[in-house]
Amino acid sequence: MPRWSPAREGALEALAAEILTHYAKGRVAVAVDGAEGSGSREFATDLAAVLVRRGHAAEVAHVDDFQRPRAERGEATPEGRYRDAFDYSVLRRVLIDPFRLGGSAAQKARLVLDLIRGQDVDKAMAMLRFARKGVAKHVEKVLRSAVANAQQKEGGGSELEALYVQECFADQGPTLKRIRAAPMGRAFQIKKRTSHLT
Repeated sequence: MPRWSPAREGALEALAAEILTHYAKGRVAVAVDGAEGSGSREFATDLAAVLVRRGHAAEVAHVDDFQRPRAERGEATPEGRYRDAFDYSVLRRVLIDPFRLGGSAAQKARLVLDLIRGQDVDKAMAMLRFARKGVAKHVEKVLRSAVANAQQKEGGGSELEALYVQECFADQGPTLKRIRAAPMGRAFQIKKRTSHLT
């Protein structure tokens, strides 16, 4: 079967439409799983290409990029080899934590982000630690993750004093809808807004 057969292209288009229908706003992480050699890597790359063609940004990362060296792997059992083969803490810090939902509306998060934009990392951490906004702890987590990523990318040699917050932003995340009982059998809607911090 050729790589871009009409059936495969139609399936990818349908899947992209499904993702964009259910997650129209904010960011979404899509995991593609499959046995080695099953074509899951190519499928993920092709799905990202379809999303880009539709005008959405897409990043592709593979779990193989987070493999530990053989010397660092643990037990000789099959379960131990699978469990210790990948550095899941780095995977979580690089891929999942930066895209976590902030527990506050994007408008409130932007007030905190405006405080630290352009500041060096030490000063930004101190400002976040003493900020009187609840979203500051979420912003601090994302900032710590970004600092760790920068140090990892530079080989661990970059000094903390040399780093500063060049850009940071908060996008609107999914809105959780809840209902509050009201008089005379009515119900009022409560919108719990969330934000994507980057």
